[in-house]
Amino acid sequence: MSVVDLEGGEGSELEAEELVEEADAPTDVPSEEVDDSMDPMAKISAFLSQMPPNWELAEEHGKANLCVNSSETSLDYDNPDSYCPCCQLPYVTEDVMYPLCVDNTNLGDLGPGFPLFFIFMKYLTIYLIILSLIYFLPMAILINNALGEIKNDL
Repeated sequence: MSVVDLEGGEGSELEAEELVEEADAPTDVPSEEVDDSMDPMAKISAFLSQMPPNWELAEEHGKANLCVNSSETSLDYDNPDSYCPCCQLPYVTEDVMYPLCVDNTNLGDLGPGFPLFFIFMKYLTIYLIILSLIYFLPMAILINNALGEIKNDL
């Protein structure tokens, strides 16, 4: 079985097995290339361009980028296990996370969009309830009248 290269036109065919082998070949950055003497930006660039990605480090990066109260977090540079290697954000603990029922004004240190988003969602919910009542009550009355007519006809 062969695959035709559409850009190359005729005569440029690759075997499907070769394509699978090329796709499965690891192309990640070897660990000896990423050492402590590298520039920090080069380390981050090597980390982000690693193929296939290191999923464990990606999960740790996700844990470091949670929505937290940044005024209560602290970064311990002496302990490299306490922060993300690519973004230098500290890993989140439960005591610095926002509670579930926090006032919108307390979310202001995350930026102006966070309180505005939740205020917007509150208004949308109120409008949805009002519109549902406006449309549901007449429809319920019409359905009840129609069912009454059907029962009278039988």
